[in-house]
Amino acid sequence: MIRIRKYFFLLKRFIRLFNKNFLFNTFINFLFLSSIVFCFTTIVLTTSINEGFKKDIQEKIINLDGYARIYSNRSFPLKNSDFTTIKKILSDKYKNIDYTQLINSEIILKTSNGSEGVFINLFDNNGMNVFNLYDFITEGDFKKDAIIVGSSLAKKLSININDDIYLFNHNNNNVRHVEVSAIFETNIADYDKHTIYAHIDSFKDFLDYSYDEFDCVVINSKQDNFEINNIFQNNNFITVTWEDRFSNFLLWLFSYDIPIKVLLLFIFIVSLLNISSSIYLDLLYNNKNNTLLYIFGLTKQEFIFIYMIKNIYIYIFGSFLSYILIKIFVYIQLSYDLISIPKSIYMLSSVPINFDVNYFIYLFSILLACIICITLLFSILTITFNNPSKLIKK
Repeated sequence: MIRIRKYFFLLKRFIRLFNKNFLFNTFINFLFLSSIVFCFTTIVLTTSINEGFKKDIQEKIINLDGYARIYSNRSFPLKNSDFTTIKKILSDKYKNIDYTQLINSEIILKTSNGSEGVFINLFDNNGMNVFNLYDFITEGDFKKDAIIVGSSLAKKLSININDDIYLFNHNNNNVRHVEVSAIFETNIADYDKHTIYAHIDSFKDFLDYSYDEFDCVVINSKQDNFEINNIFQNNNFITVTWEDRFSNFLLWLFSYDIPIKVLLLFIFIVSLLNISSSIYLDLLYNNKNNTLLYIFGLTKQEFIFIYMIKNIYIYIFGSFLSYILIKIFVYIQLSYDLISIPKSIYMLSSVPINFDVNYFIYLFSILLACIICITLLFSILTITFNNPSKLIKK
């Protein structure tokens, strides 16, 4: 009976000590949890947005310009016989790809409201699919004997559907009176302001190309992770991929990676410092409680194990909460375009997100290892046992 009263007295003192620090312990746990949520949501979302931006821009460039272009290595135009050879090689090597003949030249487009230097792209019957122009046409439709102009060019020169305009080839002084059948919009300035499209059969003579001549073959594909190897190395052709054509643009696009990674590293360090502070204060201000549990026979190794389990539990809960918040944000953004951005600047109308669960798993593993090491280190350094007589004294 005396022993039961003794344990009851000690338990009552332990509860009293715990309740005295209840608000402080709650604050410490909240700081720990909020640091975890902040670290995960900030780093994973920023990485997903950065990767999404690069992925969407690269896909848009490939859709508009093609994945690769095949030229003659003799600095002469390709012939229809070359096109037959190229198609044979491609069909033997790849499936589900699109290709078109292309002629590209600089000309002058003139209307009653002014003139503008533009690039004219002439393609064959498959060109609309290769350049995915159906996805970008905002007004009108493609006609074989008419041209398609960009939205910025149409706005600058007040061009409307079915308007008649003049094309001037300064290389041979040819002039062509044509109709505008469609307007496209890509949100990429070089295309919307300085590029027009037309059918190769209707305008080849305007550029002084014979009936069977063209500049190159453009290849594109809807396949994921599509790649063109140098399959023409033993033939009279050379392959130029979109990465070769836009190398300077890609350098600019990836130039933001290092500053973003430095910022994310700084966020990770700040979050880790907050987590470390929470763990240290939790251990430091529970020394009295530790002494009471020590009276019941717990060893220091068992104390370390208890705090380790507690911190891992909070960490897993915080990680799960972060994952739910990230998935909710990704769903809302992809479904409703919660955050919009200027199309003329970023070439996209809304913030793109490419969420990969591997980002989350990688960060989860690193932060978990850090928390285990920090808990173990601080537990060894801070867990001490005071004189029990001072705690049971009224």
